[in-house]
Amino acid sequence: MDPVGPHWSPGDRRDEAIQSGRPRSDQRGSEAIGVEHRHLPSAAETSTAVVLDRNQNRFESWHRRATALVAILFIPVSLAQVLACADIRPRVLGPVAALDAWLSPIRTLNGYGLFAIMTTERREIIIEGSRDGTTWQPYAFAHKPGEVGQRPAFVAPHQPRLDWQMWFAVLSSHRDNRWFVALCARLLQGSPAVSRLLAHDPFAGQPPRYVRAEVYRYDFTEAAERRASGAWWTRVRIGAYLPAIWLADLR
Repeated sequence: MDPVGPHWSPGDRRDEAIQSGRPRSDQRGSEAIGVEHRHLPSAAETSTAVVLDRNQNRFESWHRRATALVAILFIPVSLAQVLACADIRPRVLGPVAALDAWLSPIRTLNGYGLFAIMTTERREIIIEGSRDGTTWQPYAFAHKPGEVGQRPAFVAPHQPRLDWQMWFAVLSSHRDNRWFVALCARLLQGSPAVSRLLAHDPFAGQPPRYVRAEVYRYDFTEAAERRASGAWWTRVRIGAYLPAIWLADLR
């Protein structure tokens, strides 16, 4: 029975524990206060850890040097490629351009981007319809250029799929784009679903008898011309993309 009373002190409990052979309370509570008995590493374990640390340091040093070497190679070559796209070839980068040409066959360094090299002029397909084969009226798209007074559209992050596909189609012939011929066939049929993809259908409700497609080259107007005429574009006809067709041709 623990002594209690005004004259009891912690030393009395300690003496009692010694006399009875029981462990002291501060010893029993060593785990409660976070005292742990840790395993001391052996000499072999210590030696292994030192070797691993040394190898890790060597690898990190080699990795930093290799990264620096690749960066020294890539930065001037990338700069030479960017300047070449703008038709700028300074003499100081002559050796770098030669290195780029030497590495080009193995595709080690390449321009980054979905379209790293773009076309140098803008060609657009204009789809037109006619009821008599003489008077032609154009279909207007919502985003791609059409009439010269049509202001360039800001579409991001929206992706106007049909307008975008028209840009791809002009890079080849209609024979390589069966979807384009199908599109014109739906216009001849007066398909409401297809008409809704356009900004303006001049034959809404009464489809034309004929449909054709022409190719034009577009250029921006100068600021003075734009102020005077309101036109954003100048355009020149290049030629026919799809000759005039009618439904009988598609059967």
